[in-house]
Amino acid sequence: MKTSLLIPAFRSATTLPRLLEQAHRQTLPFSEILVYDDASDDPTATIAEAGGARVLRGSVNHGPSVARNTLLAAAAGDFIHFHDADDEMAPTLHAALAALSAPHRIVFGDYSVAESGSEERRLVHYSPPPPPADWVDFFLRYHVPLDVMLVPRALLMPSAFSTDLRQAEDRLLNIQLAQAGVEFVHASHVVAHVNTHPHSSSRQAGIRSHCLHEMQLYRRLAPLLSARHRTLMGNLLLGPACALVIGGHDAEARDALDLARHLGANQYPGGSLLTRSLVRILGPGPTFRLMRWKLQKLPRW
Repeated sequence: MKTSLLIPAFRSATTLPRLLEQAHRQTLPFSEILVYDDASDDPTATIAEAGGARVLRGSVNHGPSVARNTLLAAAAGDFIHFHDADDEMAPTLHAALAALSAPHRIVFGDYSVAESGSEERRLVHYSPPPPPADWVDFFLRYHVPLDVMLVPRALLMPSAFSTDLRQAEDRLLNIQLAQAGVEFVHASHVVAHVNTHPHSSSRQAGIRSHCLHEMQLYRRLAPLLSARHRTLMGNLLLGPACALVIGGHDAEARDALDLARHLGANQYPGGSLLTRSLVRILGPGPTFRLMRWKLQKLPRW
């Protein structure tokens, strides 16, 4: 099989050599390695070329969606594997995913995650839904990073990644593919290691920005999904809405609660039994404001 390894990179001079070395040590080699340098101001492109990759250069930083779409257009493989330049891959990643691959099937594995510089790694092991699988429900509940996926090229449109999303564009794609009836298979192997660090875009954005991106994602998905899946989105949105209330972002919290109500939210998926009971009795907004008041009254040590 011919698999293209596609790596979007921005200011990745420190981490890219490690990833390229791991890519070259795969027990089942990739047919090609492409790196998109998203207008880095460090030697990312030079390092990628020295590491044996074909380099595509962006003159202006446009973010991960444009980078991935550009890489996808240049790829020659029948299968595609995206991998973030900050992250790592197990030597058996390609072999483990390819063993279950098929022309119209997406295979995904497990991964570990840690704060950058930490020795402690947390394992993320997926339990796929039993047949008949509701993959839309699964991908609404769980984020499966592209680092652990092998995707047939034929399933991806030329502009597969939405360029109006700066975050969650990969989640949108997974849910759209699931909604289209694409087959997914889980490979029970740890195939990647995801590094989170203080300078990553997701960490810098903060809770307010994260919640706004969630709302943008759900608004995009709402017209595409069934009433049951919209209700699930509404329930899931109550978590970010609670975080916004407690964080004092009242205007954004009202927007999130309004959207959750519009989607049909009918239960709060998190918190204690008491919290869930209060949400049912008082409603989400009053309950979350009560939680904020209680936290403000706690003694500061």
